[in-house]
Formats: sequence, structure tokens, C-alpha cells
Amino acid sequence: MNQPLWLQVTIERSPEPDDWSPWIEVLERWNCQSTLETADPPALVGYISWATSPDRQRELEGELRARGADSVRFEEIVETDWSVEWKKHFRPQRVGERWVICPSWEVVQPEPEDLVIVLDPGHAFGTGDHPTTRLCLEELERCDLVHRSVWDVGCGSGILSIAARMRGAVPVLGTDVDPMAVDVARANAERNGVEVEFRVGEGVERERRDGGWEVVVSNIISATLTRLAPNVFSVLKPGGVWITSGIYEGNVDDVRASAVRAGFEALRQETESQWAMLSFRKPSNS
Repeated sequence: MNQPLWLQVTIERSPEPDDWSPWIEVLERWNCQSTLETADPPALVGYISWATSPDRQRELEGELRARGADSVRFEEIVETDWSVEWKKHFRPQRVGERWVICPSWEVVQPEPEDLVIVLDPGHAFGTGDHPTTRLCLEELERCDLVHRSVWDVGCGSGILSIAARMRGAVPVLGTDVDPMAVDVARANAERNGVEVEFRVGEGVERERRDGGWEVVVSNIISATLTRLAPNVFSVLKPGGVWITSGIYEGNVDDVRASAVRAGFEALRQETESQWAMLSFRKPSNS
């Protein structure tokens, strides 16, 4: 039986750009929902879940080079290579005061107060290795989530949904446009022994909840955050909090402005390695 093929796309650019978003946006249009950044050499690696013809590959390469890529390489890999690829880059790590993110193939000795999240990310985004994920985990650690409803928009590997449930949130919903990411997230929730609902979809209106959501977390690109701001505002409970990341520092003002226009109050900004987390509150009298 033939194993499924993936197309690995490696984009190199030197010096390393401050923001890979222009290339990520191109890959997303080509049905790539997951990317990985490497430092030596500076590169962005994406995986597309179908093989393309040489003509289509040349078309994609042209789009990426038009954005300034120095080189673009393509390699077909089989499904079983995913574990090998992720193991090259994913190691146990501590995030914030209590989080320990551990690959499923590693063993850690946690401290008594640690919250250990065991992950097998597959091809889904979210291992705690990227600053945007760490910033969201740290903000979730600061929040009082006990018995509060949480919706994770763009859940990827499910890491933030699982973290929210571990902090006492209930119910917790994670959604993603990528069906395979949803499958990965469900497996990770089961692996960690937590109850989280995951389903495919982005549509905010579909996820309305009686009384509104109390916390929404969205670790996705800035352009999507600015588009979603009014919709997230409409589904949040008065006094509810929106945690956003995936924001390059140069886009902070645009994301904040779109949220304020939608009716939000700005709460907090944290940054790491030129990436930002912004949190907002829906006014209690809304």
C-alpha cells in the first residue's frame, strides 16, 4: 500500500527576515497550514499535503521568489517521515513558571507544581518552541481560568486548548481550518487525559454560545486577527478576554487598532524576539 506523500517546501533567505509572514501567507494559499522556522541556515519550511506537478511547483516558486526568497527547494516525503522531521527540532522545554512541554517520545522529571503537556505535533503548529505559543501559554498562566469557558481559534496541535483545560477552564473548544490538525489535537488531548472538544472550522458565528465565551485565544497571523476582531467581540461575554498572538511587532498597531474599533479595551502587551501577544477585554457594559 502506498504511503501518503507530502511536499516539503524549504525557503531560504539571507539575512534572516524579521518577519516570515509574507512567505507564510503564500504557503497558506497553497493549502499549507503548518510551517517551521530554522536558524542555520535561515529558512522557512512548510508542508503541503498533496504532491504538485512540476509546473505547479514552478508557479509556487515564482510567488515565493517574488517576495524575496533566495532559494526554494522541493522534496517529496512520506507520511512516516513526520516523526523524524519533528524530532530534529522538538525537545522538552520549560515555559513560564509552571509549564513543561514534552514531546511524546521524551521523558521528563517534573517539579511538584509543574503542569506537563505531552505533545506529538505531527504536522500541526504549536509545540511551545515558537515565541507566539510561549507568549500565549504565559498569558494563560496569568489568567484565572477556573470554570471559565475558553475557545481556541486556530488550535493547531491543541497545545493552548489543553493548557486552558489544565488550568481549570470548562468547557474548552478548539477549532482549526485544517482537518489533520484537528485530528492531532484530539490525539494530544487524549494523551494528556483532558476533555476538550475539537472540530474543523473558523466561522465565528457558528461557535456562538449561550451567554458568550469568557476567554477566546487566537494564535494566528495578524491579517486574520484584524479580520476576526468584530466577530470575536460579538461572541464574547461582557467582561470577556481575547488573547491574541502570531503578531510581528511591526503589525502590533494595526491589530490593536482593529480590536479597539471593534469595541475592545486593550489590556496587556508582551513581546519576545520581535513577536507580540496582545490581550483585550470586552467592556462589562457591552
